[in-house]
Amino acid sequence: MMDTPEIGYFGRPIRRGEARAARRRFLEPARQIRIAHWRRGDLSDLSADSFLRFVVELPGMGIVGLFRSSEILEEAPDLPPAVRSELRSIFRWFNANLPAPRRLPRTAICWFRADATDSIQTLRRLIEFYRMMGHPIWMLATHNPGRIVYRDRMQVAAIPYPDRRTTSSAL
Repeated sequence: MMDTPEIGYFGRPIRRGEARAARRRFLEPARQIRIAHWRRGDLSDLSADSFLRFVVELPGMGIVGLFRSSEILEEAPDLPPAVRSELRSIFRWFNANLPAPRRLPRTAICWFRADATDSIQTLRRLIEFYRMMGHPIWMLATHNPGRIVYRDRMQVAAIPYPDRRTTSSAL
């Protein structure tokens, strides 16, 4: 007889202490990261009127924003349940706190405002998971993202100019 886990009412109870310990073990290496290591390169002129974009390079898709590439985390088979729960918590926070523009042109790119500290702090938690799964994250910074087609207190959506100049940094 095959030993399969029972599902539903008769399943094993969740051991919250074990789940928390598994999450801490998974995240412990990321706790050592300091902000000084986030910004390699010359980003010293980054000011409150700057715009930031965090991207990952995916095979066959090129550079993609973190929200569009979230399926690589959601479909990872080796993530502990506590980490999956934390990911869902992060996405719920963004769904509740980050306004979603209704209609954007297909060529528009969303950028965080550098002064949107709550969003960027929460995004750092998400970046930890990408890094733990072996995906390097790039931070792009610019003062002029292009022709702005949407703006709120945390982000802008802009259609990039052909000669867009950004500063990038590996995280």
